[in-house]
Amino acid sequence: SATRTQPADKNTNEAKGPQRKPMSSFKRPTSRKARPGKGASSIASSTSSPSSSSSTDAEKLAQLHAQLPPGTVPSLQHGRSLLVSSGLGDLDDVIGGGIPIGSIFLLEQDRLSEYYLTFLRYFLADSVDWQHDTVLYSADLPCEAILEGMPSIRHTEEQETTTSAPTPQMKIAWRYEQQLKNATHSSSSSAAAGKRLCRPYDLSKPRGQLKECQPLSQVDLSSLTDKVFPTIFDQLVSRCESMRQKSGSRSVLRVVIHAFCSPLWRIRLDRYGQQAALCFLHRLRAFLRTQPIVCYITFPGHLYEASFTRKVHHLSDTVVSLTSFAGSGEAVNPAFRDFTGMLSLEKLPLLNCLLASMPNNPSFLFTRRRRSMTIIPVYLPPESSRSTKETAERDEQPTTIQSTLTAQQLCGGGTAAGSAPSELDF
Repeated sequence: SATRTQPADKNTNEAKGPQRKPMSSFKRPTSRKARPGKGASSIASSTSSPSSSSSTDAEKLAQLHAQLPPGTVPSLQHGRSLLVSSGLGDLDDVIGGGIPIGSIFLLEQDRLSEYYLTFLRYFLADSVDWQHDTVLYSADLPCEAILEGMPSIRHTEEQETTTSAPTPQMKIAWRYEQQLKNATHSSSSSAAAGKRLCRPYDLSKPRGQLKECQPLSQVDLSSLTDKVFPTIFDQLVSRCESMRQKSGSRSVLRVVIHAFCSPLWRIRLDRYGQQAALCFLHRLRAFLRTQPIVCYITFPGHLYEASFTRKVHHLSDTVVSLTSFAGSGEAVNPAFRDFTGMLSLEKLPLLNCLLASMPNNPSFLFTRRRRSMTIIPVYLPPESSRSTKETAERDEQPTTIQSTLTAQQLCGGGTAAGSAPSELDF
């Protein structure tokens, strides 16, 4: 019987399959030998690669800016075109980084104030500081009055302290101290390589009279009684030819036209006069596309018909309009009492692109302070925070008899005062 049971046990073992070995029989694999060049040194080199790559990027950026004309940066939205600053950093952020070279920037003047002159002086101050050739055309105001109000550069001590301050020594997260040093080094090198376009200006310190050596010319349009537009265009063409003849000249020409088509230009803006003005803008726009020129025009659009103003906007690349709250005679929202006026972005340039990235809210608020001009987007506080004493008193006052009578007439039966309400009233 014993001999018979043994094959049965074998069959059962074969049916169950091969038996597993106990866990104690397994041995852990021996650790492989570290290859040369791997380990802690390789990890350190891999962690230090971002700082080295950032330093190389900063060097490439410095080489790129060395090849560009002074006071210009490449545009990220308009292909290969370059940008110059409007002189005001907030305005540069609104229009996409700056004004493209080869385009027309149109600033529609405010009706009851002269805040547009502050924006114009910012642009002129930036042009003078970068030593760009500048031509100023004006008939309403003397050119000296516009130039004397240009702001001067504001030198702050905070920038010097931030650049000279050492990196703090970390006590708790001491492992990240080296990364902090690498980050500060890369940021400082990139900031030095990427020249900052907009410089801080102080409106409380005007420059006064300019030096004669600065490349700025003034043209009084009040003396030109006839053929104003051909004269301006011929002067620009001759100025560009003289810039080409200069050997190694990489400068940018900035053209400023103050109060375009104002009544003091002595132009009869009838049907033929408007057509001549529009033809001039069309020729100017086509000429700027192939030249290192930026044209800055201020336009009193409130003096003319809406159809002519729309055509001028159409022939411009960037259009910004101003509306001041001072002297308007209209009730200003209490949320805007701390601001000077409103800035509206009407149009953005389309250079080497198919679609302009317009912001969701094209309305902004600007404030003229003693030293600077600031621009912020329009926003309203929450509904709960806008409750004032006037609204609270208005809610506490009882309704008058006249208001109740009108409500009864609108809602239904119109019963007399003091009588019982009708079932048809609601």
